[in-house]
Amino acid sequence: MAYCMIRGKKLFYEEFGDGRPLVLLPGDGVSSRMFEPMKDLYQKGRRLILVDYLDTGRSDRRDELPSNPWQQAAQEVIALLEERAYGPVDLLGTSGGALVALEVALRRPDLVKKVIADSFEGECPLESVVQALRQEREQQKQDPEAGDFLSFCHGEDWQQVMDRNTQAILAHAQSGEGFFSQSLEQ
Repeated sequence: MAYCMIRGKKLFYEEFGDGRPLVLLPGDGVSSRMFEPMKDLYQKGRRLILVDYLDTGRSDRRDELPSNPWQQAAQEVIALLEERAYGPVDLLGTSGGALVALEVALRRPDLVKKVIADSFEGECPLESVVQALRQEREQQKQDPEAGDFLSFCHGEDWQQVMDRNTQAILAHAQSGEGFFSQSLEQ
């Protein structure tokens, strides 16, 4: 297991294979373990890098929630890319991971060659997505299969991880701010 220190906390990451770096960024509420079934497919001819943001997976937990979890995660990914000196990387993010990938590219285009942004809602939270999130998260707590998967992703504290992630998303939506530090048009 490898860690990068971010503001006194351990950020977990794993590397597999050789070649041009491809960083896989998980969505909200999950961890890099969501990519386990696809790992072999993605690492052919690539150096595959999987990341658990702070407060998820095998990374340390913080005492306070960030006001914009995607911008915070992007800063963590940037710190990792700088520390490991990968050179320009390809980023593949899904859902919240797509928001992180795009924010990394906006802040540090010198670190990014390509971005694959899958399944995100745009530059601002959509009320319908926010409202559906509350119900979805409560259903996940009651579903044994979802609980098993989330426990696999985060460990024994998966319910607290999910509750904190939900709180962060809802607080961000209430703030009225967009997801990104600058316009995607740039």
